[in-house]
Amino acid sequence: MCLEEECGCYLETIKVYENKPADLIQGQLDTDYLSQLTHALTSVWSVNKTDVITLESTFGVCFLSLFTSPCAWGLY
Repeated sequence: MCLEEECGCYLETIKVYENKPADLIQGQLDTDYLSQLTHALTSVWSVNKTDVITLESTFGVCFLSLFTSPCAWGLY
């Protein structure tokens, strides 16, 4: 594929999405606990998904307390 054809494909794609809402092309986050924990912790460059799973399985619900407010636990 030559450069002009590739540029044409990109322009076609841009034209298709230019009047669409942004949520069509944005990534969707999972709502389960482990997915949210993984997303939060892997934003640190030195933490990978394997590390998150190991930490969660080792410390379990203690991790939940780090990422939620006391209101979420019903303490206030």
